[in-house]
Amino acid sequence: MRVTIRDVAKLAGCSQATAARVLGGYSYASEETRRKVLAAAEALGYRPNRLARSMVTGRTQTIGLVVGEIDNPFFAALARAVIETVREHGYTVLLANSDENLRVEEDVLTVMKEQRVDGCVIAPVSSRKTSLDELLRSDMPVVLVDRGLAGAEVDTVLIENEEGACQAVSHLIQHGHTRIAVIHGDLDRSSNEERLRGYRRAFAEAGLPIDESLVRPAYEIEDAYRVVSELLREPDRPTALFTAHNHASLGAVHAIREAGLSVPEDIAVVGFDDTDWATLVKPQLTAVAQPVYEMGRTAAELLLRRMEGDQRPPVRVRIASRLMIRGSCGDHPDHETAP
Repeated sequence: MRVTIRDVAKLAGCSQATAARVLGGYSYASEETRRKVLAAAEALGYRPNRLARSMVTGRTQTIGLVVGEIDNPFFAALARAVIETVREHGYTVLLANSDENLRVEEDVLTVMKEQRVDGCVIAPVSSRKTSLDELLRSDMPVVLVDRGLAGAEVDTVLIENEEGACQAVSHLIQHGHTRIAVIHGDLDRSSNEERLRGYRRAFAEAGLPIDESLVRPAYEIEDAYRVVSELLREPDRPTALFTAHNHASLGAVHAIREAGLSVPEDIAVVGFDDTDWATLVKPQLTAVAQPVYEMGRTAAELLLRRMEGDQRPPVRVRIASRLMIRGSCGDHPDHETAP
């Protein structure tokens, strides 16, 4: 049988209103009364009714988290970081997947508002076209993660995408490559735009021209497989690839394998996003590692502060990436076997 606040009040020897004040954490109660109520609640195994509590406090102790693709290892790791961080502060998470679709994003944000979440962490579908305008004009605290939003004054947590990409491509140039293809993601998202900018910056710093025919978009694994297969069939094929997101890296590895080419002897590869499988292929993939857990935890901590009343101006936090040098570019002990 469900234990009610009436049962707790009876055992503690106080009124239901007093027990509700103590368990709800609002208004005043003496230390002795508070101790008796909490002891009674623990003895009876009382669990508060969140809906009833929210009607009194105006808080649901729930935050919303909207990610692009929950089956993407990057977003799965990001979600874990956010969930574990807010759980330490007594919050639960309502997780939604936008499927990288603006219409779906709009729908899930409507659900978040209807569920009266106390705040939201969002990886926006687009940095230019957005369904977040109404939410950002509301009183609900919002933190953006992984992707920024053009012109929005809102807390944002990002990776140093441009710098990481520049380091990756510069590493290939240092190995003597000048025909370096880039497989990039949707440029409506700030993270992909910044990585392409880093690719271009590496060429500029090396004083090298860019063959624009080697700049190719591919959003999914299948797209990347097709694009890389096409590049590898060209007479003057690239000698190196920079795959600017993890789907591109996986598609590229499959295409190279099926073409019967060797890495790095026939073509070198550097990826952005150091996924688990990067060290399982041979040679292991040189990749830009994103500190995903740190990103998620930082976003969650910013949101918690906002929900506690922090009124300081919005901040944009940039977290450094790290180039993990392995064998897919040569000059490394694990490069003797192709992937």
